Amino acid sequence: MIEKLQAHYGFERMPFGRNLAPGMLHRHDSHNQAVARISWCIAERSMIHTTSRGYPRAVNNLALQSLVAAFATGKNLVDEAAARASVSEVVGD
Repeated sequence: MIEKLQAHYGFERMPFGRNLAPGMLHRHDSHNQAVARISWCIAERSMIHTTSRGYPRAVNNLALQSLVAAFATGKNLVDEAAARASVSEVVGD
């Protein structure tokens, strides 16, 4: 099967070996930054969802407060500090 694929696509050798670590497949900084943003979004979404207990209006309030906190500090993106500030603002802790 491998030989057929190599012949079809014109590979003279395998593009990578089995000893290549998964982290070595994507070496571009933009890919690493995208993975970091996705990981952060998943973590923060979980924090906001847990805090709001799944109620849509509470999720909206937390998201809005996160945006306001980020804007107040002059940031273009909501970071962890802004998300935590929104939780303390809405919950009151």
